Amino acid sequence: MKILNKEQFAKTPVGTVFCEFEPTILDGDIYVKSDFRVYNGKPTFNGAIPLCPYFETQEYEDNYQGHPDENITYYTQCNSIDTALCDFEDDQLFAVFSKSEIRRMIDVLTFALSDCEGNCITDEECYITD
Repeated sequence: MKILNKEQFAKTPVGTVFCEFEPTILDGDIYVKSDFRVYNGKPTFNGAIPLCPYFETQEYEDNYQGHPDENITYYTQCNSIDTALCDFEDDQLFAVFSKSEIRRMIDVLTFALSDCEGNCITDEECYITD
């Protein structure tokens, strides 16, 4: 993982997997950067896709009545969101995940899809270094 400041993060390409970073902790959701552009001669972006779907309580759409119901499947969304570089404070730091860390995330999710049957590779040493 790399820790980047706002200016450094602006230069990362489309497909960058990241989350906000507060010294010593990963902060918030994981996103995939879905846009890159140069504006007024400076790199920037305007689009990110959250890894985790989000759930907005809208009674007319999702039937959520303020308490969980195991018999109802609720609607979630995972659209690209209008997140731009200007939405972050100048001192914001970003954790940018390496390809091997992304492969590990995929392996864990694939393990979940298989009802945790088989092996789940969680050892970073099993991957080629980026």
